[in-house]
Amino acid sequence: FSNKKIRKAIAMAINKEVFIELFQSGEAEKAESFIPKNISGANKSFRDEYKQSKYGMSYNPTNAKTRFQEGLSEMGMSFTSLKNLNLLVKSNETDIKIGNFIKSQLRENLNLDIAVKSETSQMRSQILGSRDYDFTFESYSSDVADISSYLGNWTSNNYKNITGWSNLEYEIMLKNGLQEKDLKKRVEIFSKSEEILMDELPIAPISFSRKSIIIKDRLEGVKISNISKEL
Repeated sequence: FSNKKIRKAIAMAINKEVFIELFQSGEAEKAESFIPKNISGANKSFRDEYKQSKYGMSYNPTNAKTRFQEGLSEMGMSFTSLKNLNLLVKSNETDIKIGNFIKSQLRENLNLDIAVKSETSQMRSQILGSRDYDFTFESYSSDVADISSYLGNWTSNNYKNITGWSNLEYEIMLKNGLQEKDLKKRVEIFSKSEEILMDELPIAPISFSRKSIIIKDRLEGVKISNISKEL
């Protein structure tokens, strides 16, 4: 959807806590922003310095419905205009169940009917590459425990950005942050970059994955990365 109110409505219509219990065994954190809490900021974690609650993207069906209706009105559309919308998922049992959960949430909270369409990995990659889809469910990872690695997913030339979203102000700000040598100023620039993302909301964050690791007492010198493989 080109209207950000509609995108925000969809994000607010999905119960993240129920999602985490159903599909991640409770081993995840609610995502109401783009940066997880285990990423460092200037003096402590980035999320301790810049609370994700300020974005107001918690589960809120009432506000979601209001924003959805406002977005449709701004686009000159009505509920009857929204037909044949598909949620593209991988063709495995878990992702199909996730798709059906999201479908039920949008139906219950926005009165929006969508279909779940599962495809093989090869076909799905082709569809995503051509951007010929309505919705999709995707996970993202970072190889580096740095704010810029997460924010960099949404630049126009990043292969992970399958949304087609781009914002020149965001790109310039992110570049300035990468070039800034002063850590405090760098983190502040990145926080403003995230604000743009959360205002535009090219994706609807649901959860930050979390993993448990067991290490035997006799092992020494083991260092564990503070980033999860998937986001």
